[in-house]
Amino acid sequence: MIIATDWWPLKTNTSHGFVMPKLVPSGIVLRECSLHEKDGKRWIRVPCKPQIDSKGRHRRGPVTGKPANTPVVEILSKAERERFQKVALPAVDKLLGMTTSPNGAPDSRHQKHEWLAP
Repeated sequence: MIIATDWWPLKTNTSHGFVMPKLVPSGIVLRECSLHEKDGKRWIRVPCKPQIDSKGRHRRGPVTGKPANTPVVEILSKAERERFQKVALPAVDKLLGMTTSPNGAPDSRHQKHEWLAP
């Protein structure tokens, strides 16, 4: 089970804000996870830190040119990542007072919240 706490809205690109999931019963808390949405798909990104180049700057990927990051916490297998998303998204929705459909997306009863507004 996951309990989400400490919502901090911050809209940038696909990110809508930060949340702190607590994994029960282990008591492990994942600080600064971010909630993302793009093309009708939603996901929780685990904390990461910037990759720093030899000059002390945020390194960029050679192909995409996007800032490169390294996960602080990693969920190794695809099945485990999907299981985390399946439990974490409804926990965030509960924190925000939303309802969630079985696929992890807000369902038709969902009312638009200011954090989702364009």
